[in-house]
Amino acid sequence: MTARPTSGGPVLDDYLDQSTVDQFEHIAGELTRDLTSTASDEPALTGKDLSHLTYELQQFQEKALGKASQTASRPARIPANLFRHSVTLSSSSPLYRILKSAYEYRRSHHWQHWDFSSEEKTDQHIGLLSHIRSDLVSQGVIKNPTVAFGDSVSSEEREALSAAVTKLGGNCQLAISFHFVKLTIFVPANLT
Repeated sequence: MTARPTSGGPVLDDYLDQSTVDQFEHIAGELTRDLTSTASDEPALTGKDLSHLTYELQQFQEKALGKASQTASRPARIPANLFRHSVTLSSSSPLYRILKSAYEYRRSHHWQHWDFSSEEKTDQHIGLLSHIRSDLVSQGVIKNPTVAFGDSVSSEEREALSAAVTKLGGNCQLAISFHFVKLTIFVPANLT
């Protein structure tokens, strides 16, 4: 496997590798059937199609929502571990659900093909990622955190941090007791 770039994005060679494409072949037929059960115009998908889309989704997410992103209002990201393809993929895999949600979104928005390189479509693709993440939350794959604030957090800090946590899908509450593990959350400046 190729070394991961320092940007945190995916490595294209990993997704072009035949063993990776073969992993996606395990779900290509079932995903095609699931998608054609609701719309007959979906073409047959291949492992190569799915592998490439997985790479493109991760690459776009890193570019548009990553640390170096210039996106003003960044929604919460899809956790990188959900894109794992090293395990045997099946219809219950998080990655299967990501791909199915992506194709359903594409169909409902009447997109003919994927075009993640188009700057004009950046907001639409961020909408796609938000939709996928919402689907994963509704299916219980992603559990949004609840953040508790102790008495030592000022009301001004609590208000600013609450807005950032809520923006990222979490919930906030005032902690009654701190008999549990202390957690420090660092919020990027552009979210407060």
